Amino acid sequence: MIISTVSKKSDELEQDLIILAFAIDILLIYLAGSSVALLENVLVEKESLCSGVYNWTDTRPNIAIWFQLAAVATEKLADVEKRFFEVLKSAVSTPFDMNYMKDCIARFRRKILSATESSQTVWSSSVIEDHLFGNRDGSDLHHTLSSLNDIEAIKEWSDQQWRDFTSKWLADAHHISVLGEPSKKLSKKLKSDEKARVKAQQERLGEQGLKELEKRLEAAKAENDKEVPKGVIEKFAIPGTDSIHFIPTTTARSGLAKEMGSLDNDIQRIVDADKAERPLFLHFEHIPSNFVNVSLILNTSTIPLELKPLLVVYMVNFFNTPVKRGDQIIGFEQVVMELEADTINYGIDDGAIIGNPELLRIKIVVEREKYETAIKWLRTLLFDSIFDAEVCRDEFSVLS
Repeated sequence: MIISTVSKKSDELEQDLIILAFAIDILLIYLAGSSVALLENVLVEKESLCSGVYNWTDTRPNIAIWFQLAAVATEKLADVEKRFFEVLKSAVSTPFDMNYMKDCIARFRRKILSATESSQTVWSSSVIEDHLFGNRDGSDLHHTLSSLNDIEAIKEWSDQQWRDFTSKWLADAHHISVLGEPSKKLSKKLKSDEKARVKAQQERLGEQGLKELEKRLEAAKAENDKEVPKGVIEKFAIPGTDSIHFIPTTTARSGLAKEMGSLDNDIQRIVDADKAERPLFLHFEHIPSNFVNVSLILNTSTIPLELKPLLVVYMVNFFNTPVKRGDQIIGFEQVVMELEADTINYGIDDGAIIGNPELLRIKIVVEREKYETAIKWLRTLLFDSIFDAEVCRDEFSVLS
């Protein structure tokens, strides 16, 4: 665990605090936002020193920046921590990839806009942080939520500005490194100490004392398990269902989903105008939005049991794989960069999140005008991907 802090009261910082916070978030995407980002690409993909470089920030009187390097071999903890800062210092000594930085800024902006529609914390976190650390007149809060002009200002930063910023707040900043080394000796001691404590307590209480404690325990459990009197519950009025506010959606169906019944609404008529019958179960839910969520649900129940452990390999490889485009092979780094440029987020997970672990869900979120792009990506990754044994071997070498 590596912790660095950014002071909010630096006289040297010309930009205001909102720009500072945005710049930190964008820099973290550039450094560790995906498998092609600098720290992830070097420490995970190329050198297999850890399974992931995770990061987050805490807004306090100072902003705390946290990095967590996962699954580091115990004997390599100090070396990997040293290598982490070597990569950072190397980054600030050479030009940044400004094209990729522009993609990171655009992706960050899209994520904020998407979150304003789907996440409560975008608003609540800003209000809480302003109450704790902002000006009492609300000017900071208005500045934070009124526009995204500060991101536009960051777009104008030069390569040298980004390198200076990274050096000041990360590469050369004061930090705390916590190396969590497991202790076999301490684990044994904790177990033996607990056994000794239990034995000493049994001897101190004696047989009669233990029986008395058992009675007290059973009495407490019986008291705790008593039903709440109906009169107490009936004092609370049951609110009407009209107090539950759902987001209204309009359903449309296509393909095999039409077997559930026909619908008559504006969205259904748009879908019907396509006049394409496909052997897929296509379900649409329309809401006013600037973004499209596309989920492809795959049934894995027909896969033989002995092959199901390989689904993990498939999932790890799905978005980190070379693809064939015409006669050209596109490397996985380029695939990831293009995915990031086209999407707000993407992922693959098992169906437990939607109530059925026998399923796989592939999800891509894009801007509304890129709906067709999302469908093309699904087709490419499903049918034109190339299984890269070396990529999978690298992934699993750091996971094992």
